[in-house]
Amino acid sequence: MAEDTQDKSSQTEEPTEKKILDARQKGNTPNSRELGSLACVIAGFVIAAGLSTKIAMTISTAMTPLIENSADLISGVSIGDLTQLFSRFIFEIGAVLAPAFLIFIGAGIFAAFAQGHVVLTGERIRPKAERISLKNGVQRLFSTTALVEFGYGLSKLTMVGAITGFMLWSTFANAQGLVFTDISTMPSALRDLTIRLLIGVASAMSLIAIVDIIWRRFDWRRKLRMSHREIKDEHKQVEGDPMMKARLREIRRQRARKRMLSAVPNATVVIVNPTHYAVALRYTRGEDAVPVCVAKGLDLIALRIREIAEENGVTVVEEPPLARALHAALEVDQPISREFYRAVAEIISYVYAQNEQAGHKKTGARVAPVIEANTAG
Repeated sequence: MAEDTQDKSSQTEEPTEKKILDARQKGNTPNSRELGSLACVIAGFVIAAGLSTKIAMTISTAMTPLIENSADLISGVSIGDLTQLFSRFIFEIGAVLAPAFLIFIGAGIFAAFAQGHVVLTGERIRPKAERISLKNGVQRLFSTTALVEFGYGLSKLTMVGAITGFMLWSTFANAQGLVFTDISTMPSALRDLTIRLLIGVASAMSLIAIVDIIWRRFDWRRKLRMSHREIKDEHKQVEGDPMMKARLREIRRQRARKRMLSAVPNATVVIVNPTHYAVALRYTRGEDAVPVCVAKGLDLIALRIREIAEENGVTVVEEPPLARALHAALEVDQPISREFYRAVAEIISYVYAQNEQAGHKKTGARVAPVIEANTAG
């Protein structure tokens, strides 16, 4: 026990990308069950609001002949006719209930994919000896996770019970008036009560689901924390695994590309060679001494940079020779070199002039002298 405590106390470092990737491949993901419960409640609301009337009418229509002719069914109908009658009844009920089941299934699938951590693996259901260990079972029973689960259950029971009790109490208070109500209006009244209950329950469970999602992600990363020794051992292991190194490089490239594309809406101009090259430059007078490259790319990435620029109203200028030269000479977040000052300054001056003509208040129509002044000496 002392050794386990010492190991846990030494795990103070955030998990590495490899540790996170390995955990997800094994099905260890920070999924919230409360979000799934909330999705099912919302699905129930959709069914009650949109399908309950049709379901009730279909079931009523299908059951009426069975109830009205129950005596004839018992005495004067053959086994074959009776089987055919009940088969048709089951088919009609199943047909009207099928959309409701599909909505519930769709809600559960949506809740899983909405969290972005869907992994199909048999690791989670594989038998393990430690799962039947009495010691480990007691530790799990009194762990922080178990206490949080107990808190969630108690919170759901309290909040849902309070909301249900409050709504039903007001309904029971007016129960005497239902004696004089036309019975044909009862299904509509029950439908309205069900919808109100589901709205109240969904509101309470939304708060619980938000708290649960935050807690799951925090607790998941906390359990994946590593010690300095584990990080060193993993580094040695990764260095000897070319496939893992390539995978980690690809993850880093994807993240860098995502950060780069997110900077395009803040660019001043995007210089392109219509389809193959794109370089996004930012120049903010008073902040940037010279224009800075915030994004660049070839082919598909160049096309994506251009699309983002057009979606966000960033000016796109076609200058093939300049685009190729800038792409070859610059890295992301690097200021342009002196050889490009005049060409880029003329383009940015043109952009500012166009913006002023369009009614946008932008200062710095004379950009070329400003850039040259900022870089003189």
